[in-house]
Amino acid sequence: MPVHSSNDVESNGGVQSIQRASAVLRAVGAAGIEGARLKDIAENTGLLPPTVHRLCKAMLSEGWLRQPNGQRRYYLGINQLTPPEFATERTLLIQSGRTAVRYLAEKTGDTAYLFIRDGLDVLCVERCTGNFAIKALAVDIGDWRPMGLGAGGLATLAGLQDRERNEAIDQLLRYRPEVRKLGRDWLEEHVELTQSNTFSVAQYTGLVSGVTGIAVPILWAGGLTFGALSIAAINERLPESRRQEIAEILNYACANIHQ
Repeated sequence: MPVHSSNDVESNGGVQSIQRASAVLRAVGAAGIEGARLKDIAENTGLLPPTVHRLCKAMLSEGWLRQPNGQRRYYLGINQLTPPEFATERTLLIQSGRTAVRYLAEKTGDTAYLFIRDGLDVLCVERCTGNFAIKALAVDIGDWRPMGLGAGGLATLAGLQDRERNEAIDQLLRYRPEVRKLGRDWLEEHVELTQSNTFSVAQYTGLVSGVTGIAVPILWAGGLTFGALSIAAINERLPESRRQEIAEILNYACANIHQ
């Protein structure tokens, strides 16, 4: 009868845990933006539901998985490597977002942007100018901004689930000096205002003087924040009396992206 050392037992147990965690991640990733129930994961992996629950709980705490407030389905964390089907859905969302940007620029006459989220930041992947003579070119395609900064970054941050947003704010204040200058009170106040209005307004975040931005978050199925659609114009073009109108157009464009 073979004799196993304690190190061998621990090593084998560690390998088994990694294998099981990988199987769970593959099962959740295969479910795509619809998410996976615990029952589905157990059936697809052959693991017992209590084991799946324990693994999912651990991966939630590490950010490998997400479970939006009030939901039973699990989704991949934003930074996880995704299977081809999931990557395809992300690509389709970006394509739909680019179509929405062109629509927004034509509808409003102002400059429209598409931002996608990556970790603590947002990336501008599309910009389209309207026919108004004075262009508000606040951001270039390929520019990165921390969440919380600018209309797109603020809308993206406000769109996160409570637990994830609180963690993101902690990390932004620690790792993004531009956001740290604004302070936690400013962030929390403007997140609350954005949620109340259903759109963000950025005018004094130090990005571009004389320009106002308005944005709404783009959500995946299950409430995961994908990014934001934004309109930017010179201050005179976006007085308070016009902001609600622009926000309604933005929300309409977001609804079409979901469809």
